[in-house]
Formats: sequence, C-alpha cells, structure tokens
Amino acid sequence: MDSRGIPSGGMIPTRRTGATLLVAYVVTLAFIALWPEPVDRGVSPLLHRLDEIVPWITYNRVEVIANVVLFVPYGALLTFALGRSSHLVLPVAIVTTVGIEAAQTLLPERTTSVVDIIANTTGACLGLLAASAAIALRRRRDARDAAHRPAGRMAVDGVGERHG
Repeated sequence: MDSRGIPSGGMIPTRRTGATLLVAYVVTLAFIALWPEPVDRGVSPLLHRLDEIVPWITYNRVEVIANVVLFVPYGALLTFALGRSSHLVLPVAIVTTVGIEAAQTLLPERTTSVVDIIANTTGACLGLLAASAAIALRRRRDARDAAHRPAGRMAVDGVGERHG
C-alpha cells in the first residue's frame, strides 16, 4: 500500500480513501446541483445551435447524458467507501438525487424532473457496476497472487480489508 492508501499495483482505493474522495465529490456535487441558476446557462445557446446543426444531438439528450455522467463517480466512490455494504449504494443514490430535486424546488431558476432522478440513479448504478467489477478483478488477482505468496504474509484487497 502506498502513502495515499492505494494498494500497490492498482488504482482501487481503500475504504478510507474512497470515503475521503466521496466527501470531496459530494461537496462538488452539492455546488453543481444547488447552484441558484442553471449551471448550463453559459453553454445553453451552443447546445441549442448544435441541435439545429445535428438534429439528433438535442439539448434534452445532452442534459440526460450529463446527469448520468455526473453520478457515475458518485456510485463508484460510494461502492469503495461502503465496502461490503455496497448493497446500499443505489438506495443512498436514490435518496440523494430525490433530495437534490426537492432542494431545487426552493431555487426559483432551477427546474426539477423525474428524468433527472432516473438519469442520476442510472449513473450511480453504472458507477456501482464499474467499481464492483474493479474490486472483483482485484480480488481475483489477489487470490492468484496469494497462491504464490509465502505462508503468513497478508494482502490488502481493493476495499482495504486484510486477508490471508
């Protein structure tokens, strides 16, 4: 394990590192989601112009894709932070996105949408799947390496838990 808490030989964070990164991401997410005016205001004219040039790139499609992408890291970081309790990732993500949409009702220039909730939850699900796959691959590699390791040496798996 290196000084950043990342197991040597891989980029899968430990639970502590995942939790730290999650806190930083949540703060960033809160600024984006609860900014008093739409965060896409500056690029909105460009997106509408792009829609005129390339009809299948609509403003609504770009917005949905952006909402999915925004929550992929959230789902991945929740997975790393929760470790063996990763079954809670989707419920936490749903509560988070519903909370964001509810808070946006208090902001006069922001709009709320069930589509946003679905897109955000989809992004969190993709993050969960990607992180779970990375953890499974890391555990498989650790198990393979353990077979070749001298007895008595411990390894740290992708979620920061020790095993022999």
